Amino acid sequence: LNATFKAADLRKTGTVSYPTFVQGLNSLGVALPAKEAVEIAKQLDPNGTGEVNYSALPAHLNEAYSKRLKLENEETARRLGAPVVSLRGSDCAVRRVLTVL
Repeated sequence: LNATFKAADLRKTGTVSYPTFVQGLNSLGVALPAKEAVEIAKQLDPNGTGEVNYSALPAHLNEAYSKRLKLENEETARRLGAPVVSLRGSDCAVRRVLTVL
């Protein structure tokens, strides 16, 4: 992931423009609607410079994945009528649905 954006970072600043960011995602096979791609780019551009700090992308993706997993697990728990228990690992909280058979 980082190698793709490093290659596109011709100025070696650790950032790429929004269009370059979207092209990089597309080259990795991540086809997003333009609106979603720009939203991700904005989240990786906290100062509003129009440049994406691509080194923050892995952490952002992990956070987004964790949130999605949490929502899916909570929905499954609601559907099954089971409690949702938070199990904490060394780096992040992992949500698991525990059911009594």
